[in-house]
Amino acid sequence: MRDDGLMWSVISHLPFLGPKQILKTENYAERGLRCLMTTFENEIEIIEGTLDLEMARINRDYKYGLGMAVATESVCEYCMTEAADGQPGFFTRMIDAIVSFIRKINESVANLFSKQEHVDLDSFLQSQTGQVQLSYDMEAIDKEVNKKVLEGRKIIQAISSKTGVSDETVAKFCDGCANAVKDHGAFVVSAVGIGVLRSKIGHKIFNGVDQKISDLRHVKTLDETMKMTRAQVEEEQMERKRAKNEAKAAKRQKQMNTVMNALGGMMHKAGDAKAKVAGEINTFCGKAATEAKKKASEAVNAGKQAAKDAYNKHKK
Repeated sequence: MRDDGLMWSVISHLPFLGPKQILKTENYAERGLRCLMTTFENEIEIIEGTLDLEMARINRDYKYGLGMAVATESVCEYCMTEAADGQPGFFTRMIDAIVSFIRKINESVANLFSKQEHVDLDSFLQSQTGQVQLSYDMEAIDKEVNKKVLEGRKIIQAISSKTGVSDETVAKFCDGCANAVKDHGAFVVSAVGIGVLRSKIGHKIFNGVDQKISDLRHVKTLDETMKMTRAQVEEEQMERKRAKNEAKAAKRQKQMNTVMNALGGMMHKAGDAKAKVAGEINTFCGKAATEAKKKASEAVNAGKQAAKDAYNKHKK
C-alpha cells in the first residue's frame, strides 16, 4: 500500500534548489566556463559555481528517485542500492563533487602564489613592521574542517549500523559544519609572519582533506550492514514488516544525504575563506614586491651615481 505521508516526510526537509535556482546556477556556470579565467577571482567563482550546480543536480536526482520509489512501493530497493545501472549513486556523486572542489581550490591558490615565487619577498618582509588584517584564521579553520570530516565519517558509520542514529545527532553535526568557518573570522598577522602564513596556505591548508572525504566511500553501505539483498527484500511478504523496513531505510538514506550536504556546504565556505585570505595575502605581497623592486632599483641607481661622481672627481 502506497504511503504518501512517508514520501513527504522524507523529502520535504532535504536541502534542495528549486528549478529557477538550478537554471540560474546552470546559466551562471555556463557563462563562467566560456569566459577566459584572467583573474583569480573569476577562477574561484567558476569552481564554486560548479560545486553548487553539481550538488543541486544530485539533490534533485535523489528526490526524484526517492519519490518514484515511494510511488512504486520500492523504497527499500532504492535506498539499499547506492548505484543503479552501473551509474554512481548520490553518495558517491557528492563525494566526487566535494573532492573535486577541494583539489581545484588548492590548485588555484598554489598557482596564485607561485606567480610571485621568483621575487625574493621573505628578506624584504623581515624588515617590515606593522600588522595585516585578514578575514579568516585559516589554520584554525583547517583544524576544524579536518575534525568535522572525521566526525562525519563516524556519523555515517553510525547511520549504517544496526541501531542507526538519531535525527538530533545529525542536526547537531550539521550545525557544527555550518559554523566551522564562521567561528574563525577576523585574523591579524604580523607583516614579518605573512610569508610563513602564505606558504602554509599555499601548500598545507586543506592538504589531505580531499583524501579523507574520498575515503568516506569505503564506509560500509546499508545492504552490507543489514545483510539484505534486493531479492530478499522483494520476497518479503509481511506488509507491516516491509513498511517498517522502508521507513528505516528511508530515514537512513535521508540522514546520509543531510550529512553529505553539510560537509559540502562546510567545504564550500572553507574553500571560499581560503581563496579570500589568499587574495588578501597576494595583494599585500604584491605591494611588498613592488616596493622591494623599487628599493632595489633605487639602490642600483644610487650605486651608479656614486660611481659616476667618483669617476668625475678623479678626472678633475
